[in-house]
Amino acid sequence: MNIDRFEIRKLHNNENEVALYLYLNDQWTEFATELGREPEQKRDILFTAKSLIKTHYPKAKVSVIKVMVGGLLVTSIPYITNTGSVEAASNTGTTQTEHMSSIFYRVSQGDTLWSISRQFNTTVDNIRRGNHLTTDILQPNQILVIPTAFYTVKSGDTLFSIARNHHSTPALLREANRLTTDLISVGQILIIPAVINNDSGAIPKSNMPSTPNAQIIDSNYTVVAGDNLFSIAQRFGTSVNAIRDANNLKTDVLQLGQKLVIPNGNTDLVPPNQPTPEPAPTPVTYTVVSGDSLSVIANRFGTTVTDLRVTNNLSSDVIRVGQTLTIPTNGTTPNQASTTKPTTTEHTVISGDNLWRIANHYGTTVDALRRANNLTSDVLQLGLTLTIAIGTTSSDTTSSETTMPPVQNGSLDPVTVTNTQHTVRSGDNMWNLSQQYGVPYLDLLRHNNMTERSMLSIGQIIQVPQYQVPVRPVVSARHGEVLDWWTEARYVFSTGKVATITDFQTGKQFQVRHTMGGNHADSEPLTARDAQIMREIWGGSFSWTPRAIIVSVDGRNLAAAMHSMPHGDQVIRDNNYNGHFCIHFANSTRHSDGLVQDSMHRQIEIAAGRTISR
Repeated sequence: MNIDRFEIRKLHNNENEVALYLYLNDQWTEFATELGREPEQKRDILFTAKSLIKTHYPKAKVSVIKVMVGGLLVTSIPYITNTGSVEAASNTGTTQTEHMSSIFYRVSQGDTLWSISRQFNTTVDNIRRGNHLTTDILQPNQILVIPTAFYTVKSGDTLFSIARNHHSTPALLREANRLTTDLISVGQILIIPAVINNDSGAIPKSNMPSTPNAQIIDSNYTVVAGDNLFSIAQRFGTSVNAIRDANNLKTDVLQLGQKLVIPNGNTDLVPPNQPTPEPAPTPVTYTVVSGDSLSVIANRFGTTVTDLRVTNNLSSDVIRVGQTLTIPTNGTTPNQASTTKPTTTEHTVISGDNLWRIANHYGTTVDALRRANNLTSDVLQLGLTLTIAIGTTSSDTTSSETTMPPVQNGSLDPVTVTNTQHTVRSGDNMWNLSQQYGVPYLDLLRHNNMTERSMLSIGQIIQVPQYQVPVRPVVSARHGEVLDWWTEARYVFSTGKVATITDFQTGKQFQVRHTMGGNHADSEPLTARDAQIMREIWGGSFSWTPRAIIVSVDGRNLAAAMHSMPHGDQVIRDNNYNGHFCIHFANSTRHSDGLVQDSMHRQIEIAAGRTISR
């Protein structure tokens, strides 16, 4: 491992803990996604760090090792020790990874996300989200943070008050969320970690697989449903790396029916409590049609979304019409007209969620969500965990990943989604990519199974959805199209776009840029002249009073409403306007309570020239 340079930085303002930064040579760029994740590489990093600390910083209290490649943070490895404990650990034969703080859980053989979630009274979705997991497969000694909840920072919150209210400590919150200071911002989402009592991190010998004495030979094995490299290696008394090398595997994804050479293995070593695997059936393939989603297909064939992802090496849940998928089943044929038995999963409400959006994502209905969760209102609280009954609609239900039906006008023309890819370059981040491609920030994160804390590495492939929203009919040439905010308008007037605003009553026009916002379009006047026109329209001073407007963008005229009062953050600094204002479209909501603002809705109807149901 070639290190160009290294340094330590103070980690917390009120403590003496520091982080050790290792700047690797750029030749490691192509391996950046594996650094710190593969056990061998993590051991190399820890060994190198230990040597540097002992030689250069013997009295430093190092809490974390941060590995940098090409200017990007690749991985952070907890390294919690007191001054002088490095040598003490060496003398006792204990590795530094065995002194991890009490918020990290070390995976033992036999652990699953389900069993861990039950052990710590959390959800599988929380563990996936908190650790950026794209698969449910766990490896022994893998390190996980266990979130008991996710908390969205509100005005007046401090790290201390949040810790107190959740029976935690500021230090644990800092570590779980990789915070370098106690500063937090409104809207920031924090992990509330469970406290783990597994400091030793050792896997009990009783849990280690026992391998009978056997002749060392190479065996052949046919992959069956449910197999992965780890389970096969354990079954035949070999290692994952040995199987990879023997079969020249470039990925850990296996295909049903795939033939593997098992080095130093013997099919007689199948544990006595497991039956000898039956020969794999001929793989079933399925061609995606309009309206399909992974959840719909999984229910149709009696499998799971996770198995579909792993079998087809999918990096997201996005599928396209005409795509051929391998189905991990025993050859069951689909019944296109049948209604499948519901299965359940859980979803934690985050900023921007509403029932319609969640129902579309999981291929269910708003009514089904209400019934499953005993909801008496459509207002959702951030952090609320919803039970999702997947498969409660017929198999031709439209999914938001392929098509999204408009809620307000009953048009038969759906919003279609195509997919493109972006290769991460130095300086990229998800916010800038959302601006570049006109995709809402949170949508882009979800599309790639990421969170706001996810990090990018050079060469990483980002899946970018591109939404095509059909033109909707208008009442007259003076009125605007009615587009639902959640499924249509935010893709037409996406963040970063410039639009011409026409005040419906006076006909005066000015230009704005959509700069931020999730529940509606937070926008700013493009220039000082545009700000002055806004002031004139509202009678000489800015006001919270909504007015009907037409938003002209990309040759389309959209019915909307806005006030003119500057408030909050701003992006444009030379427009003589201190803050941003709010533009609302059909079904958009306030940030404060997630509700539709009636006064805005009435003005949108004026701009549309008709009543809009909601």
